[in-house]
Amino acid sequence: MTELVAWAKVNRLIYASGGVGVISHLSMEMFKGAAKINATHVPYKGVGPAVPDLISGQVHIMINAIPELFPFAKGGRLRIVAALTEKRHPFMPDVPTMIEQGYPDFVLSNWVGIVAAAGTPKPAVSKLAAEVTRILKLPDVAAKLTDQGFDPGGGTPEAFGKLIRSEVARFGKAVRDSGAKAE
Repeated sequence: MTELVAWAKVNRLIYASGGVGVISHLSMEMFKGAAKINATHVPYKGVGPAVPDLISGQVHIMINAIPELFPFAKGGRLRIVAALTEKRHPFMPDVPTMIEQGYPDFVLSNWVGIVAAAGTPKPAVSKLAAEVTRILKLPDVAAKLTDQGFDPGGGTPEAFGKLIRSEVARFGKAVRDSGAKAE
């Protein structure tokens, strides 16, 4: 990461994303601020169309979820320079985290959750959350998700609500800072 940032300070860094306002775009905008670098954004219509340009060097970098890019790294066509998780990822034990590379506040995760309509009775929401958490902890389910690059979680509705509120605030700032507009 040190080499990349040093290079970006004297060269024109071009980064790909899966589109304007998606996590790969906003995450890179957050990284630009953390690393104090400039970079040119090239939005694609999804990750799939961006990958060939990343592999060929038409764009220099992309922040994206592990399952989508790991096969290309495993095949030697891409180099993963950092994990954005708190700890090294089991898929990539040799890849240091951003924390290890001097960015202690740069932890991002691509999460998925289940939500219910407003007004859904609290006991029903709690039961659903408990059941989903139980299922995610089943060894075969956890292994299948982990094999695909996911980190199975689960938890309480309150903890999930707190996560959503903190992510909205954090990514809202990235949207404002970047000037991203809905297309």
